[in-house]
Amino acid sequence: MSGRSILDGPLVLNEVISCLKKSSKRGLLFKADINKDFNSLSWEFLDKILGQMLFPNKWRRWIRAILSCSKVSVLVNGSPTSEFSCSRGLKQGDPLSPLPFILAIEALSSFTHKACELGLFKGIRCSESGILLSHFIFANDVLFVGEWSLSNLLNLKQIMRCFFLISGLGVNSSKCSLYGVGVNDEDVGTLASYVNCKAGKMPFKHLGLQIGANMNLSSFDGYRVSGSNKKKFSLGF
Repeated sequence: MSGRSILDGPLVLNEVISCLKKSSKRGLLFKADINKDFNSLSWEFLDKILGQMLFPNKWRRWIRAILSCSKVSVLVNGSPTSEFSCSRGLKQGDPLSPLPFILAIEALSSFTHKACELGLFKGIRCSESGILLSHFIFANDVLFVGEWSLSNLLNLKQIMRCFFLISGLGVNSSKCSLYGVGVNDEDVGTLASYVNCKAGKMPFKHLGLQIGANMNLSSFDGYRVSGSNKKKFSLGF
């Protein structure tokens, strides 16, 4: 997308964490593991998303035709079975597949926005007049940010459950991670147990960049300096 960079999300996220620490506020970061396989995406759900995004009917018929004509076979002891038709999912390796997948993930963003409007999920504002931040999505890399509370986390779990029921794209709870800002490790572990996810520790990596690292320390992501040789540096793009 023009004017966008993969670095935008991690850099803004680091600023949010810094803001919470400076204001002595508590916050949660939930790193969701959306199933990477395209096999479970509902075709009916995808078609409705295309309709709500005002794609022309002719375009939608093309997409349905491409999806419905797909056939697969299974290797049993090295020998392929007879082909059979699919009823959901996208073709692996098809250059078209990532595009409708991203459109489907966009529905999760709309879910979260609506939950914030209804007060079901409480995001974070860095200032009273600042925008409400609730989630960062890049393809299937999803990270939620919000106020630290059990009700907030449980409501978030319900949002992802509803998204799974209508889209077929599930979340693997055992591979999800919960991080706390301004919260001790014991409290993070307690809340993580309620949603059956891992209790993470900062810093951690998101989209290849460190999140929550202290840039003032003499070591950062393997880069080490000492004493008077320490220099300030910044990321630019």
